[in-house]
Amino acid sequence: MKKSFLLIFLLVSFKIFADDNSISKVFEKCETGIIYIKQSLFFDSKDVKNKDIFKKLEKEYDIKILDEYINLGSGSGFFITSDGYIITNHHVIDNSMINDLKQKLQQEITKFLYSVPSRVLTYSERDKINDDFKNLISNSKLEYRIFVNNEDEYDAKVIESDKELDIALLKTEGSNFNALPLNKSNSLKIKSEKNFTELFQA
Repeated sequence: MKKSFLLIFLLVSFKIFADDNSISKVFEKCETGIIYIKQSLFFDSKDVKNKDIFKKLEKEYDIKILDEYINLGSGSGFFITSDGYIITNHHVIDNSMINDLKQKLQQEITKFLYSVPSRVLTYSERDKINDDFKNLISNSKLEYRIFVNNEDEYDAKVIESDKELDIALLKTEGSNFNALPLNKSNSLKIKSEKNFTELFQA
């Protein structure tokens, strides 16, 4: 069973074996089953003391900081069941480096804050907001969000993951997702257009 999962991302190399028409057919059938995954931290405004200082930054740079997701990494995957089970790579959801990522994020934020012009923030305000950012980063939990058709957004959780095989199983709540069929590994022989199209016959 696990062996067949190693072949799940052969979509990338299919172009070598099929003409544009076949690619188009596969794309039309698979488009809504392939999803985009983001690893994110949520910066909750309840974790800060100096919301007025954040408003200054947001206004000056025309950005939204509080009550927003901060993206740490991303990747792709696809539905294997209509009720929201998803296959992706382990490295897409790997959280083993989360503390390092948080530390790097804090360093980048501190560097940015002390480059902000004094007309926007005083040194005292920078110190205060830097402390708030430390609280935000410390209190934020890693979350997984998936995007279907680059539009609809859902939360997802990791069910199982295998670093050695670089594969992970996720689950999101919902129904009627476009599940892509998996074939058996011993039947995957991509040598002709016929073999290529058979991979996607339910």
